[in-house]
Amino acid sequence: MVCSKRYLPSRDGLCDCSGFISWVIGLSRKTRIPAYKTLVAGWISDSIIQSTVLKNYKFIIIEMKTLKNDVTSVDKLKEDNNELVFSYLTLRNLIGFGGVSLPIALAIFPSRDSEYYGFEPSISDYFYTDRGDILVVILCVLGAFLITYSGYNWKERLLTFIAGIGSIGVAFVPTIQRCKDCLNSVHTNSGGVFPKLAGTAVHFIFAATFLFVLAILSLVFFTKGRKENCFNTDGTLSQKGKRNIVFKVCGWIIIACLVILGLYFILKPDLKGFPVIYVFESIAVEAFGLSWLTKGQTLWSDGEHYLLKGLKGLTAKK
Repeated sequence: MVCSKRYLPSRDGLCDCSGFISWVIGLSRKTRIPAYKTLVAGWISDSIIQSTVLKNYKFIIIEMKTLKNDVTSVDKLKEDNNELVFSYLTLRNLIGFGGVSLPIALAIFPSRDSEYYGFEPSISDYFYTDRGDILVVILCVLGAFLITYSGYNWKERLLTFIAGIGSIGVAFVPTIQRCKDCLNSVHTNSGGVFPKLAGTAVHFIFAATFLFVLAILSLVFFTKGRKENCFNTDGTLSQKGKRNIVFKVCGWIIIACLVILGLYFILKPDLKGFPVIYVFESIAVEAFGLSWLTKGQTLWSDGEHYLLKGLKGLTAKK
């Protein structure tokens, strides 16, 4: 197809499908979208166009076939010029903040004296204390967020769904009641939503599944992307590269905590009241929260931090 250089976008006087589409909808063949600059030197090509969304001559192009093995590039294309990106990052951060705050909210200023150095034997044991409601609420909120979280492919969505079910399961199927004088909680002697399952292996299956799946998400899915995106032009680590390190460290911390807890349950050493389960559960949960805060770009963000963007938006409205 021969194009007029005066009217149609072309290369050497030839116009392909993408050039014709660009001309019809009034777009430059040379785009400024950051992801396109990385992928195809800024040029729109027919091999990368799957769908075009028009809105005031701004568009998002999502390529699923050519880039099916490049999740980071697809993610970036989905998020460029997307007004919902802030809300999407916020959901990740809410999950992260929920994880980070859980052990802290349970442990500070307890109303019951404990023989475990002021802590309960495990996070789950707080179910039968005055912090029982806090435990249930945070776990259920985390579960709801994880279930509704939409990943970039069906595998990630399935894993977050399983993690969400695990979180809610820990709240609905509590551990065995070890505390005989736990009279500060409405949950005492209640057995949770499914009393017949309370104190059984089902609770531990929910808890282990919840943490293990979060570790897989951090190690496998959060770190996906093109290797060259992990480095700047001068060879130093980019923000993406730094985030990947955090994801790997957090994922392996969770795995290590699960292994240590497994060995503890098998060997059952006498540690003189030291709250082994609570300590390593807390470390794992904190690692999970840190991983999601990093995924939400609260830490090591690309470009301007979302909090600064929000403050500037509020200032501009005033």
